Amino acid sequence: EELVLKDSLNELDVLKLSLKDELVLKDSLKELDVLRLSLSVELVLKDSLKLLDVLKLSLSEELVLKDSLNELDVLKLSLKDELVLKDSLKELDVLRLSLSAELVLKDSLNELDVLRLSLSEERVLKDSLNELVVLRLSLKEAVVPEDTMK
Repeated sequence: EELVLKDSLNELDVLKLSLKDELVLKDSLKELDVLRLSLSVELVLKDSLKLLDVLKLSLSEELVLKDSLNELDVLKLSLKDELVLKDSLKELDVLRLSLSAELVLKDSLNELDVLRLSLSEERVLKDSLNELVVLRLSLKEAVVPEDTMK
């Protein structure tokens, strides 16, 4: 009986050791799970950081693109202003030509008025000369009969 008891105690010791090993192994497995989770989290974090870098680059490129678009808008506005200014200058040239033509026309009309007045005065003068000729002839006729009476 002593031997059976001794064997039983030995088996208990083995079982106890086995249980202890199992607990250690279980703890080790838990630590491995934690490490695996930690590694997984680290990989996710690393991927997230890469995504953040990509997003940061993307944001940077977007800002550069936005600046470029703003510059294009400014250039477009500037070009539009330049075209408006060019059109305005063309209109000013047309107005200046129109004003110049108007002044020439005004001068021509003034010259026509002067010519018309001159022609009118010439007719008046011609009429006056005709009246003078008639008066002279009339006077001559009046003088001639007096001479014939003598």
